[in-house]
Amino acid sequence: METKTNYRSNYKSALSPFHKKMQDKVFDYSNPKNPVREEINKNIGNFSLNITIEEDKETLSLLKTPGLISFLCLLKIGQKVVGTGRGTSCLDQNNRYIERSVRYAFNAAILDAVAKTVKTSDVLYPNKKESDDLIEEAYVAKKAEPITPKQKIYLQELLDSSNIDEDERRGYLSNISDFSRIEASEAIQKFKG
Repeated sequence: METKTNYRSNYKSALSPFHKKMQDKVFDYSNPKNPVREEINKNIGNFSLNITIEEDKETLSLLKTPGLISFLCLLKIGQKVVGTGRGTSCLDQNNRYIERSVRYAFNAAILDAVAKTVKTSDVLYPNKKESDDLIEEAYVAKKAEPITPKQKIYLQELLDSSNIDEDERRGYLSNISDFSRIEASEAIQKFKG
């Protein structure tokens, strides 16, 4: 019969008796004065979060992928947006389950918003105070500057002289007023070259 050696019984702790005693104190959370217990108590409570889900039209217009489903989740405390998240899914030949695809994108947006919020900010921690200005600056999306009149005229001229499909040309011309300066620059570079 084989005998097994118990290596753990032969192992000597690398900690000195003093450090072992301190380690035991730290891991004993039953004492209310324990620093770990104090930190745990700071994070216990009720949190009132509002979740607003919208269709993510920015992503849909940017990617222009057939079958793309996209949601934008706004995580709010009161009326203040503290986090945003995006979730997408795509319907195609391999992924025909409509309800599952929509739910996947929906849930991904919520998870993304919560993950970003707790990773980047302490807004959920009741005993941490952050400036309201910093939170708003970090999460409130800045409105893109609209297309300039010169860009609009130049882009219209480029579209009229370009060799693109008539439906695509009409699509661009009908949406040209909604372009931002950056989108207009990108379109100009596309049709210029």
